[in-house]
Amino acid sequence: MINSGNLFQIPLGSGYFFLKTKLNGNVIGIAGMSTAPGAGLVSSLQKSTEYDDQLWKIVPGTPVAVPPVATPVIDSLYPTKASPGDLIVLDGQNFGTQQGSGYVLFADNGVNWGGPGDIAPFTIQNWSDTQISFFVPVKGQSAYQITPGTTASVSVTNSSGLTSNTVNLSLCSAARWPLTIDSGQTQIGKTGKGFMQTTVTIDQAGNLSANTKVWDTSGWGPLTGFHGATVVCLYDIFGNLLDTFPAGPFGVEGGQTNENPWSASVPSAKMCEVYSVAVVNFYDPQYNVPGEILNWALANAPAIAAAAKAVVAAV
Repeated sequence: MINSGNLFQIPLGSGYFFLKTKLNGNVIGIAGMSTAPGAGLVSSLQKSTEYDDQLWKIVPGTPVAVPPVATPVIDSLYPTKASPGDLIVLDGQNFGTQQGSGYVLFADNGVNWGGPGDIAPFTIQNWSDTQISFFVPVKGQSAYQITPGTTASVSVTNSSGLTSNTVNLSLCSAARWPLTIDSGQTQIGKTGKGFMQTTVTIDQAGNLSANTKVWDTSGWGPLTGFHGATVVCLYDIFGNLLDTFPAGPFGVEGGQTNENPWSASVPSAKMCEVYSVAVVNFYDPQYNVPGEILNWALANAPAIAAAAKAVVAAV
């Protein structure tokens, strides 16, 4: 550091000055007495003439104070538990008034989003010095997705290259809520004239709302028709069966159509693991809904799980 000094104009009227300043016994000068931009500085013993290689030009103007660059700090994250597509808000300080080259690094189970070179899609909605909002990554057309039941880490790097503390976000299901599945039209019974179709919606609170439509096109009256039932199967990301929700039986006579709304509740502990959903319509002439449907679902679990994953991937 410069610890003492005086200015002497040499020669008088030239506009150039000798900066006589001690630095460990030396003075700081301009190499070759050059006035060109970018001229190098030298440190040497004070010359006998007191100004050889030690000229400075006074530039008019007011010095600009450069504010210190502060490290970003994340004070809070909300919500603390989320699913794909949910909006996350970070409150803190020193993020920077504009994003610039800054970024949010979102990491989960060996996959990074948002950082330099990360190709997985990541969307920031808003950036200010004290608040950043972003969306939890959604699989979409990318091969990258979060892992349900894990904890993601989140940090902020501002445009000055300084990185904040890390905060955690608990990740729930990889499904994007609300999840809606339509079984499509299923031919039911032995006459080829019976049909069923079930639509299911599950919201993030675990409320399952469904409607099973049954109809018969034979037109033969009360001596025809059929009984059917349906089951909703929930699977985790590994294809393991989490839970089943059977409903029925739903009967219809020939030439009629019946709408059958029904509902169920998915346990909160399982909601955090749900990855895919399958809806199966079932011919049930014996009215043996729980036994027949669940036995069938368990026996065909791998095939149903594969179909359910295909449905989720297509959404």
